[in-house]
Amino acid sequence: MNKPAHAEPRRVASNEVAYSAGREEGIGRLADVSISGALLEEATSQPPLDSMLQLHVLRDSGEPVDLAARVVRHSPRGFAVKFSGYTRELAELLEEIEKANR
Repeated sequence: MNKPAHAEPRRVASNEVAYSAGREEGIGRLADVSISGALLEEATSQPPLDSMLQLHVLRDSGEPVDLAARVVRHSPRGFAVKFSGYTRELAELLEEIEKANR
């Protein structure tokens, strides 16, 4: 079965992520990221579908990037999120990941 083509490029990532949805908290790793969303793997929990999350992505510099997102899909190793909006912080994170992949 062919994977669907994505409208925007996905970037391979490996940044550590802490996330929270109300009282539920967890950690994981970004597997890939795009302008619209990301796949988190090695997640310690799977928040329910449609849960709103606060993501705290650790940049290579050690500084966290805070992003709001909604859980859109579960996978065997984690879950996928859609970002709530395109922010300056997201743009900087995408640029940093793009440079690391060159």
